[in-house]
Amino acid sequence: LLEQREISAMPVTAIDGSPLGVISRSDLLRTASAGYQAEALRGYSFERSTMVASEAMHRGVIALPRESSMADVGRSMVKHRVHRIFLQDERHRLTGVVGTREVMRAISEARWSSRLDAIMSRRPFTVPCEMSVALAIGRLSAAKAQGLVVVDPEAWPVGLFTQREALLARNLPAKASVDEAMSNAVLFMSADTPVYRAAARSAETLVRRVLVVDKAKLAGGGRRGGAR
Repeated sequence: LLEQREISAMPVTAIDGSPLGVISRSDLLRTASAGYQAEALRGYSFERSTMVASEAMHRGVIALPRESSMADVGRSMVKHRVHRIFLQDERHRLTGVVGTREVMRAISEARWSSRLDAIMSRRPFTVPCEMSVALAIGRLSAAKAQGLVVVDPEAWPVGLFTQREALLARNLPAKASVDEAMSNAVLFMSADTPVYRAAARSAETLVRRVLVVDKAKLAGGGRRGGAR
């Protein structure tokens, strides 16, 4: 469902619809790899698994009243370090969700003029394109990141290896390189680009991360999905 709907998490509810928790790609990857032991991930099939969602989810749902402002949503995302905020009615029933895509659209409409280098994550986590997928999955865990920047021998960014790519790579040969599994959907922008312009491009192209470049070198990563 996550892959079909191009989302990174969904709520888990009781039979009556009351929220119990959230299951995300992080939870699936942890479940499949038993703590990011990469070889255990090989050939793992969620279809064959007898585990139910409530066993893999993290408990609790971060939610706000459905009439909350986008500013409130943004502050809550930053406070709780999450990428989506669920909305609920007065009976605490979930009525919707605001994710990073909606936040990007709001930032674009507000024309936030700060430069990207004022808010970007510095020293982004990188892996060489020839590294094995198994080692890259281990690096995701060690860095406690949701995504890694894949670089070529000249240290130029050529792709991204995120939790999504890690999950999709579980059926690749053991010696497959991260170059075979990475995403090529990379958005480059200069350090002096206004935030609203980067947000608009991100929302329109559905690219979750913006790589910030300065003088032909990777300077940092503007985060939509948490990669650093």
